[in-house]
Amino acid sequence: MRTFSTFDIVRLVGTPRERLFDWIARGFIEPSGGKAKGRGTKNVFTLRDLYGVVIFQALVDSGTAREKAAGYYLRWKSNPEDITESDIDMMSYLVFVTCPVGEGKQKKLGIRRLSGKPVYSLSKVDMIFLSDYNSEVIDHLLKGFPGWSEFKVLKLKDAFEQLKRRL
Repeated sequence: MRTFSTFDIVRLVGTPRERLFDWIARGFIEPSGGKAKGRGTKNVFTLRDLYGVVIFQALVDSGTAREKAAGYYLRWKSNPEDITESDIDMMSYLVFVTCPVGEGKQKKLGIRRLSGKPVYSLSKVDMIFLSDYNSEVIDHLLKGFPGWSEFKVLKLKDAFEQLKRRL
């Protein structure tokens, strides 16, 4: 498994070093491969972490509070589906939703997870990957669940392509 240091993340993503250290110290970003424990040790990030930092930064840059962005970041990291390079190539948009507990259960949403399985329910904080921005799908989601407190669409294709070039 390929791993990355904090300095690799700074170089690849372009996040200022002090900001990344602050995000780690506050618990917004967590290195899955191990957190530095003092002088002479380093944070170890996985590939999923690397893409997660891109997502976290895009959320913050789009005006999302860091605390909420951290929740979405953790959702990205805890996604049980393995995300491959080809999946990332297809990801143009990532939709994050926050809905009341219990909403969305047993209702076919007309969208699919990366694995191809249909989405029948959404958890309190969930994410949906789209290869194209399809306003009909988004409208369907919004009409089906008017109680959602937040619905965030991130265009990530350019950021992901830039990251892949730097890798």
